[in-house]
Amino acid sequence: MLSSNVRRPDWAMTEVGPRQSHVSAMAEAPKKELNLERLYVWELPVRLTHWMIFFAIAILPATGYYIGNPFISVLGAATNHFVMGTVRAVHLYTAIIFAMAVLVRIYWPFVCNSYARLSQFIPMSLQRLQNLWRTTL
Repeated sequence: MLSSNVRRPDWAMTEVGPRQSHVSAMAEAPKKELNLERLYVWELPVRLTHWMIFFAIAILPATGYYIGNPFISVLGAATNHFVMGTVRAVHLYTAIIFAMAVLVRIYWPFVCNSYARLSQFIPMSLQRLQNLWRTTL
């Protein structure tokens, strides 16, 4: 039994009728207004590089597989149908975009906000090393 000095939740103080469950009583409980503010933890360059890397990882294997095992055969002169050259160009430009995105992502932890700093991923202080050791045990 609850003592009188224990604070009960608002839904526990509502009356539950004969055809009403505690869940519906919770739904009828007074709503507390929350003052939330949107905070972007990951900055725009991080988001862009992640999406570039995602699409590059999807495109590079597909074009690489086609370069290794071409399954589209076009009859006629190659000047009219340059499928292999197009696929190789897409593969090359995607590889360049992938490499640039990885380089930007390697550079970004040194110049970014506090959430994406290198120290957030690699425990550099004694306190964080001890916390890491405790969580692994």
